[in-house]
Amino acid sequence: MEHIPKALTPNGIIDSAPKKFAVWGLREKYDENPTLLGEFMYDSEGPTLQYFEAKMVADTFDMVELKILSNHGNIEYTCLYRFRVHGNLAPSPSPVHTYNRFSSANHNTLHHMTSSKYNPV
Repeated sequence: MEHIPKALTPNGIIDSAPKKFAVWGLREKYDENPTLLGEFMYDSEGPTLQYFEAKMVADTFDMVELKILSNHGNIEYTCLYRFRVHGNLAPSPSPVHTYNRFSSANHNTLHHMTSSKYNPV
């Protein structure tokens, strides 16, 4: 997860940065039984780019969902500069994959879709 450095903000604070967040594995867009890959906390005093390790699971997923649970104090919005997912592509009948990002009606959720299955590492 990445957010802008404090030094580049007009007032030197990053209260809009995500704080607590959860990452879920989904087998389809409206998966009624998603798998929690982990709950994490972005440290506003830490580096701008922070890494978090997902739980090891045997399943593969078509999508991951990022749920922002809180931020560092901004009551109007949460700002996210970058969210990346790394793992292994599971064997697939089609080796071609594409990425398509979209946000849901709830702007605190980001889905990452791929036509290949994702196995978090």
